Amino acid sequence: MSFGEILKLGITLMVVAIVSAGVLTFAHGVTAPVIEEQQLAEIEDAMFEFFPDADEVKIEEIDGEEYYIALADGEEVGVATRSVGGGYGGDIKMMVAVDMDGTIKGVQILAHEETAGLGDVIEKEDFREEFVGIDKETAVSAEVDNISGATASVGGATTGAERGRDQLAFEYLGFEAPETDVDVTQVPDGTYEGTGDGFGGDTVVEVTVEGGEIVEIEEISNEDTPEYWDDAWPEIADRIIEAQSMEVDAVSGATASSEGVMEAVVNALIDETE
Repeated sequence: MSFGEILKLGITLMVVAIVSAGVLTFAHGVTAPVIEEQQLAEIEDAMFEFFPDADEVKIEEIDGEEYYIALADGEEVGVATRSVGGGYGGDIKMMVAVDMDGTIKGVQILAHEETAGLGDVIEKEDFREEFVGIDKETAVSAEVDNISGATASVGGATTGAERGRDQLAFEYLGFEAPETDVDVTQVPDGTYEGTGDGFGGDTVVEVTVEGGEIVEIEEISNEDTPEYWDDAWPEIADRIIEAQSMEVDAVSGATASSEGVMEAVVNALIDETE
């Protein structure tokens, strides 16, 4: 192939790429508002379902976050927000609604890319009903059953629901959030046991403090799915020891298991500060 032919081919491919990008941009510009309108309609319908006494739903924006307020005779009876959890196929976009006590009244799956026949179980009503009634003080992951073959999807939906619930309860409604860290320098030397809510149930650890530092974290027991527990442990324990803080990044794909370890360490030390 001559240089001229190569140049011609290259120009042709570049033109095709530019045109394709333009078409995709145009298509996104057309479809995005439609999708947004559909999701808003879903949210409104869900709010009237979750709060049957409501006669109005309004949108309020605070610090760049949208909140959907259910009103009955002018009084707030519930509030919802959008949230995201990382599933098997990508982001799980959802809406989470709570009552004025911060208890979950319902969740609505707005969009996902989970596997048909497996991960799409998160759309089913009986699965979504598992979230109803979880209060602001309870780890969502401890109350939602795992589903064989759809663990990542369930974990993503659970994480998204917990994030949304926490945002509503502790930011919008202003309830006091649970402690997520401890000043280890104020903890006397010793070995302490703590329990956290992991993905499958209780996570129990033993934490050893010497000279104002965490020197060892040992697993006592856990009820998590093994594949996720193995990813989270001992990586999270190592991160906590390195940072001397419980506010460390969760292991990607094992968020609930990671948070169970963090919470267990906090609970082991929170009452021991001098």
